[in-house]
Amino acid sequence: MTVTQAQNPGTAPAPGPATPEPNPQTVPGTAPGPGPAGRVPAGHAPADGRTGLAAALRPLAIDVGVPLGSYYLLRDALGVSLWLSLALSGIGSNA
Repeated sequence: MTVTQAQNPGTAPAPGPATPEPNPQTVPGTAPGPGPAGRVPAGHAPADGRTGLAAALRPLAIDVGVPLGSYYLLRDALGVSLWLSLALSGIGSNA
């Protein structure tokens, strides 16, 4: 079974060039990558995406680490009761 879709003759084609113009800053035959001695140029992230992963996990680490750390600080270091340390450690986590 073949499905075809009829084109609307009243629709104009999308504006812009049909083919993308080549970038004058790229040299044919070379691939972008680390410069001398494996250094990454300034402003470029490593190819494996570690920087993006760290940036994505930073809010999660803060949302989990701050309440957990404050609970143990209140409970073990300061000797506050279980219920009070749970309540106080959960106050700032919803902000």
